[in-house]
Amino acid sequence: MADIAFTCPHCTQHLEAPPEMAGDQLSCPTCKKELKIPTVMPVKLTGQPTPMGGKIVAGLVGGFILAMLAANVASVVFGDPTAKEQSTAVTAVSGLVFFGLWAGSIYLSINADRAAKAWRKLLITSACLSFSLPLAGMLMAGKAAYHYETKGRHLESAAMAGAGGIATIALGILGFFLGAIFLTIGLLVGRDNKKPG
Repeated sequence: MADIAFTCPHCTQHLEAPPEMAGDQLSCPTCKKELKIPTVMPVKLTGQPTPMGGKIVAGLVGGFILAMLAANVASVVFGDPTAKEQSTAVTAVSGLVFFGLWAGSIYLSINADRAAKAWRKLLITSACLSFSLPLAGMLMAGKAAYHYETKGRHLESAAMAGAGGIATIALGILGFFLGAIFLTIGLLVGRDNKKPG
């Protein structure tokens, strides 16, 4: 490790000391006054920390996108596709997923060393959720068809299966495009540009 370079606060003489002497007191060889050898601060190789404002924005906006996707997937997975209005339990689960993920995203973003890394994690996770939208659509269609089939309503079952297929295709297209956008942006931001040394 390189020596600590510093100046005397009294006479501005340039001095050097080995790292193991950091924090020790000594007399300046030029002015003979007492001074303290500064401690060495660790240097981060991944770049400078981002100001707190950038991290908060990443948590609020990126976390909101992630929480909205997760809440929608949860409502499709746990909801009743034949009901006109979802039950209180399904609404509560979706709300808990939304607020829990949003708060967690804000917390993780604030504790990230850079806002770009927080954005990267949030966008890649949002891409994964977007790609799961067609699976949620297939599950919803299957549940609806099963509901009508068990009630002996074969015509409604076939109609729900057809409508579910259309919904799955629509969710697949939407999920693919959203996922591709989030994944592309997520892979481009927050990378460590380390040069080979």
